[in-house]
This record gives sequence, C-alpha cells and structure tokens, in this order.
Amino acid sequence: MFVQMVSGAATCFYAFVGFDIIATSGEESSKPTKHVPVAIVSTLVICLIAYVAVSSLLTLLVPWNKLAGSAALPNAFAQVRLIIIRLSIDHNNVFLCF
Repeated sequence: MFVQMVSGAATCFYAFVGFDIIATSGEESSKPTKHVPVAIVSTLVICLIAYVAVSSLLTLLVPWNKLAGSAALPNAFAQVRLIIIRLSIDHNNVFLCF
C-alpha cells in the first residue's frame, strides 16, 4: 500500500510543475517583481486546496484499505453507490485526454 501512496503523491506532484510556466512568463510581465510571486503563491494555494479536498473526500468516503490502486476516486464513488458522479469523473478523464 505504501508504494501506491508514493505513486499517487508523485502523480499529484506534477500539478506543481506548472510553476515553470509562471516563472518563464515573468519575462513578459509588466511588473514581474509583483506579479510572479503572486501567481506562484496563488497557484500553490489552489493546488493545495484541490489536493486536500480530494484526499479528504477519499478518506471520508471509504476506508483506506478498500481504495483501488488505480482510479481510486471513481471507484470510491462506486463503492458508496454514487454511480452518476463516478461516470462523470470517468467521462471527464476521457475528454481531458484529447
């Protein structure tokens, strides 16, 4: 189970890779000393809120030992019989791939 948790944490870490885009866009900003730090901190806060919200949701929906190794969020909704939400997550993942 530890390997799966580390794998999930590594996958979520890619949300923070977007800071490179913010840092390189500082060259195009009119006030980079003001705009770049605000953009970086606001992006960190948004990613943190999303990560904590999804982690809390998974923790509160089903016990950790019943979570699936892959696609844990849709399977957690399926276990509590919220099939419509599971299908919407599955369909959104398919549409985001294109």
